[in-house]
Amino acid sequence: MLHKYLNSGDIIFEEFRLNAQRRTFQSDLDQLVEFKEAFEIDLDLDQVVLNNYDALVLTDKEQTILWVNSGFEKMTGYESKEALGKKPTFLQGEGTSEESKAKLRKGIINGHLAKSTLLNYRKNGDPYICQISILPLKSSNRTTSHFLAVEREIK
Repeated sequence: MLHKYLNSGDIIFEEFRLNAQRRTFQSDLDQLVEFKEAFEIDLDLDQVVLNNYDALVLTDKEQTILWVNSGFEKMTGYESKEALGKKPTFLQGEGTSEESKAKLRKGIINGHLAKSTLLNYRKNGDPYICQISILPLKSSNRTTSHFLAVEREIK
């Protein structure tokens, strides 16, 4: 019944909003397109944009960090070179919920979208709360080959 309340202005506004977000995140999207082609992975860029993220983290199947965007550096205080080769768990600490970590782990193991809220720690030790969506990225043979974490800090 929602369609009764939509008009062409709503549709145009939504497309305008999506295009504005694409421009904001263009550098990240350009990099993701390169990864998409290089690794031959299936990645819906609109799904990334719609998450309105602060940080992106690309890992391989073993969850080793291959790339982080500049938003990750701003959010965590770690330069990309400090994160590359590590697992994202290096941001966690004693206050990080086991239940939240288990929720993400279950999605990763099953190759499904996983969402959770985590308490992470910046390089200087300050805690921050982060909403994370982990997108499994499938290769041409339909197996999960990479993961993309789309993260938003909760203020």
